[in-house]
Amino acid sequence: MKYVCDFDAIGVVQGDSGSPISLQNWVQFIATHPQLRAPESVRSVNPFNKRDIEIAPDSGTAYVWENGSVIGMMTWSEEGLDEIVVYGASPLVLDLANKVALQLGGHVDRLR
Repeated sequence: MKYVCDFDAIGVVQGDSGSPISLQNWVQFIATHPQLRAPESVRSVNPFNKRDIEIAPDSGTAYVWENGSVIGMMTWSEEGLDEIVVYGASPLVLDLANKVALQLGGHVDRLR
């Protein structure tokens, strides 16, 4: 996997007019959009018992792909808020974030 982005947060997708974005709708959007792919599970070793473990990614996390490279990431907020945090400086990432917001009934609030 080739990464061609910076992973600084550039904004959040939030619901409009008190209508929150739902994690369930976001996960369904990830599954159907060709530019979004969930990260793969990672094999590791439990440091306490030394057994192999598989670390599964959060269902609300997706890499943004363009031409075979990761150009950004979108992930469900870890702050307990009903929002999607958007990472990556590419205009294509912001364009996709706006599409996500439109589809899920929200807007993008830019951080920078």
